[in-house]
Amino acid sequence: AALMSKVTFTDEQMSETLAWQDSKKASADESAVHFLTTYKTIWADWLSPEAKEKLAAVLK
Repeated sequence: AALMSKVTFTDEQMSETLAWQDSKKASADESAVHFLTTYKTIWADWLSPEAKEKLAAVLK
């Protein structure tokens, strides 16, 4: 619940992600990875330093 209270993104960011998903015929998981790699500065504030480090390592 604490994480979800921090999650924010613009309509433009979501529209871009959904357009990318549609154009690539990508899965929800692939679209999530696209969002996370494209908008690192957005989601970085959502996570604890430890979680951010772990996620960044997975996305490399």
